Amino acid sequence: MIKSLSKISTHVGSRIAIGIVVIVVLMLSLTIAGVNYMSQVNVRMNDIVNNNNVKMEMAHIMQNSLRERALNMYIMTIVDDDFLKDDEYQRFNIHAAAYYQARKKMEELASTPEEKEILTRIGTLTRSAQSDVQEVVDLLLKGSALQHYDAIRNKVMPKQKLINDQVVELVALQKKQTIAAVNEAESSYQYARKLMLALGGIASLLVIAVATLVGQKVSKQAHDLQYQAFHDVLTGLPNRALFLDRLSHAIVRSHREGLKFTIILLDLDRFKEVNDTLGHNVGDQLLQEVSRRLLDTIRKSDTVARLGGDEFVILLEQLDLEHALSVAEKMSNSLDRPFKLADQKIDVSASFGLAYFPEHGEDSISLLQKADMAMYSAKNNHSSCAVYSSDLDKISRSDLTFKSEFLQAISHDELVLYFQPKIDLGSGKITSVEALVRWQHPQRGFLAPDLFIPMAEQSGLIDQMTFWVLKHALLQCAAFKNAGLDITVAINLSARSLRDVMLPVEILSRMVNAGIEPAMLVLEITESAVMSDPVAALKVLEVLDNMGFVLSLDDFGTGYSSLAYLMKLPVDEIKIDKSFVLGMADDNQSAVIVRSTIDLGHNLGKKVVAEGVETLELWNALAKWGCDTAQGYYMSKPLPADKLTQWLQESQWGLASKV
Repeated sequence: MIKSLSKISTHVGSRIAIGIVVIVVLMLSLTIAGVNYMSQVNVRMNDIVNNNNVKMEMAHIMQNSLRERALNMYIMTIVDDDFLKDDEYQRFNIHAAAYYQARKKMEELASTPEEKEILTRIGTLTRSAQSDVQEVVDLLLKGSALQHYDAIRNKVMPKQKLINDQVVELVALQKKQTIAAVNEAESSYQYARKLMLALGGIASLLVIAVATLVGQKVSKQAHDLQYQAFHDVLTGLPNRALFLDRLSHAIVRSHREGLKFTIILLDLDRFKEVNDTLGHNVGDQLLQEVSRRLLDTIRKSDTVARLGGDEFVILLEQLDLEHALSVAEKMSNSLDRPFKLADQKIDVSASFGLAYFPEHGEDSISLLQKADMAMYSAKNNHSSCAVYSSDLDKISRSDLTFKSEFLQAISHDELVLYFQPKIDLGSGKITSVEALVRWQHPQRGFLAPDLFIPMAEQSGLIDQMTFWVLKHALLQCAAFKNAGLDITVAINLSARSLRDVMLPVEILSRMVNAGIEPAMLVLEITESAVMSDPVAALKVLEVLDNMGFVLSLDDFGTGYSSLAYLMKLPVDEIKIDKSFVLGMADDNQSAVIVRSTIDLGHNLGKKVVAEGVETLELWNALAKWGCDTAQGYYMSKPLPADKLTQWLQESQWGLASKV
């Protein structure tokens, strides 16, 4: 009996063991199959999201290309110069190529009948518009362009808008597909969990536990994928795609209910400086802290989104312009408080631009464009906040006119160089001249640099102007050299020039062609220009220094550079700003600053130049304190080249030149 019971027990035990093994194997097999299934769903989801991101990027390229082509055509209507018109035509063709390549890429990636149908309509509309566009462009290139303005506006632009509407519809479809893919993945995950719960018997509890754990994991993955598709990874704020979606809903709701809302676009000032000097890790922490402060200033019903870089946008729903301005002021005050990061205080500020619905625009693109124009108006006017107005459109057109006129000034030599002598305080003789640019405008007459240089910097033409100045400064260098005169010529470099790594090669190439040695050219840079991008500026200055150019730090004392950073700059001389020199006559503190700067410069092994010397008393004081060189109206005001030659021959200061 005992043996029989033992056999039965053994048999039951083996049966139970086999059953447990079968259940465990079944559980493991089902788990592996479920995990593989869900992994495939994840891969498919990732592919859809990534593919749609590429499609959205191509759609944005198409939109930008259409907008830029329209702008090129409008510019060709106001430009008379054939070379400028040809430049715009070349850019027109470049944008056309970008549009074609993006559309071709979209057609290759199209995976649904809806996408293919929209792309077919886009292709049909493009071919339909192509002949009209080409006809208008040909007319613009052949003769008077203004008479074709109506053709652009009434014939070409409506067709361009139809194409753009289809592109917008394509973007909306891609967003819809992304959301559908997320929902499909979630449904697949639920199906897998139910399948695993189907296990019965002894394995049911284990299977339920495993299914629950796996279900939570895959549900979290689906949520994470959806979150990543519509949120900024660094700050956790909504990204551009989610913001545009919310903005579109706000527009529809406002139209239906007669509501109004405001959007605020902002970017940080001096953020690049933080990134370059303290590192990208600190820059990322700063963006996160900025995000938190912005969120603290708005209601839960409002939206703060990060568009990219240091640019943010805020949607204030059901809020009129007056209250929106108070919110912007509150944000500005919040960002003005120092940020404590990396064990130090960091000061940043921001420029805010506001656009109001529906007065300033009734679609997403228009509202963002108007807010962007207002933001740059605030930045250019050194104010924290600006509201869009129609005057900004006039300013934009004025900028286009200025760009055309200034390009003509450069190509037709309407610019003129004046030269102001620098005098050695020890010998009382000339050692150098500074080249200063003026504009002999054909309609407005003689223009001082403060009337056109800031606009040249804003329009991106400062580089072309710098090379024009370099060309004519080298001619003056050659004239001094041929006359046997040991006089250097100084030119000013802009902040943009200091970010150009090819600048040293360009300058050296032009000097070699002119037969001039680097030591004959003085390159003046301001503190503020250096500090706008100190890392890039230092690299360029080190290359220029190694080539043998004389480097001068202009307007010393008015910038933000520290003594520690000054010691790193490979400059040969520093120029004391004229505000301190002129102030010596009435202000003892200015005299102390000038004298201390002279001692500081000499202790650092650098020569010191004083600007703004307008009286004999200032000359004597600077000479007494050991300043090396003086520049100002007491010796000579800036002179054109022919007057400079006469001054060298007749002035007591000009006798220093060695013949």
